[in-house]
Amino acid sequence: MSDVTSLVQQSQEIIISDNESFVYWCTYLKDLTRAIGVAEKLKASIKEKVSTYRAAQEAVRKKEETEVLRQARALNQPAIVTKMCPAIENVHYRKTLKWRVKNIKLVPRAYMVTDDKGITAAVKALGKDAKIRGIEVYDAESVVVTSQANVSPV
Repeated sequence: MSDVTSLVQQSQEIIISDNESFVYWCTYLKDLTRAIGVAEKLKASIKEKVSTYRAAQEAVRKKEETEVLRQARALNQPAIVTKMCPAIENVHYRKTLKWRVKNIKLVPRAYMVTDDKGITAAVKALGKDAKIRGIEVYDAESVVVTSQANVSPV
């Protein structure tokens, strides 16, 4: 009989401890759900502010572009609109020095085969100060897209 009583007592202790554990986890889940709700509201608020800011920036960009086009029409010249594109995440411009042959007759014999690697090395080393007869050094822009790994989520 004492074995049965002991087993009943042990099972009651287990049920009580499981009930306490259950209450603890229910409370924890309620707190977690509440915190997630607050975080989602903050995220929505930030997204709305970012969207409003971007819309304002786009309006300013369009206004500037319209003004440039209006002035070009007034002068009866083609409009030169540079870097008026809206900002896009992970995209920026990179300037690279390039070269092209202006007059093949003036190119020195050392570069006559148009040693691309040699000319490019000289241009990279000296920049726009590279003076190679018959070669023009200029800036060329290219669009660069970076990976999403560098971007913090909004």
